[in-house]
Amino acid sequence: MIQRIDNLAHLIYLQKLDLGQNKIKKIEGLSSLTSLTQLSLEDNEIELLNGLENVTNLMELYIGNNFVSDMKNVTVLKSMNKLIILDISGNPLCADK
Repeated sequence: MIQRIDNLAHLIYLQKLDLGQNKIKKIEGLSSLTSLTQLSLEDNEIELLNGLENVTNLMELYIGNNFVSDMKNVTVLKSMNKLIILDISGNPLCADK
């Protein structure tokens, strides 16, 4: 039942983080996790994908079953050159043709 991402700044060598199935509404507190390669935020209450700008080594992002409704939110991830897996299934934007 985690509602907020915090107290992770000291985990600078963390590579995988699973925060799925919580009550997180905003992606925050990840800017110091520069070694992070895999992040799971599935089954939360996230609407915006802002907050991932400094997580430049991210290769896998699982953000399915949240409240992302606008494709413009996904364009925030364009600068993530290493991202090879993106799961956004189950979000409202996936219902649009």
